[in-house]
Amino acid sequence: MAPVGGRRTPAQPTGALARRSIHVSDVRRARELIAGTDHESVAEFFAALADPNRLRIVHVLLQQEMCTSDLAVTLSIGEPLVSQHLRVLRDLDLVASRRAGRVVYYSVPNREVGKVLATGLRLQGAEADARLGRPAGAGRRDAVGA
Repeated sequence: MAPVGGRRTPAQPTGALARRSIHVSDVRRARELIAGTDHESVAEFFAALADPNRLRIVHVLLQQEMCTSDLAVTLSIGEPLVSQHLRVLRDLDLVASRRAGRVVYYSVPNREVGKVLATGLRLQGAEADARLGRPAGAGRRDAVGA
């Protein structure tokens, strides 16, 4: 038996579960399908993208790298809130950072994240941004006054 979400799941349905199962072979195949998959990590990934501000941050960072201050202005939210969102995204390796002097720039290094976002946009009836696959940092202008 393997622990799943704090529960112990038997390899074969037992007791009342076995009696309720109409198609035992289907249940066995379905259990084999999900065995060994880390659904909790995948759920964390989607939970990170479930917040509209984090989704906006990812959308922007797929197009260009930006610093926290510029993200805050772009999204019309405070820098501390942007920093909190970036921490969540960093902890899941959804964003990367690079330091240039005192400024830290963020980007989305994994292009597959852009495919997830584009799929979500299409599923919701929005036109997926054709630039979602453009390399991070492309078209980025240097900081004003630099």
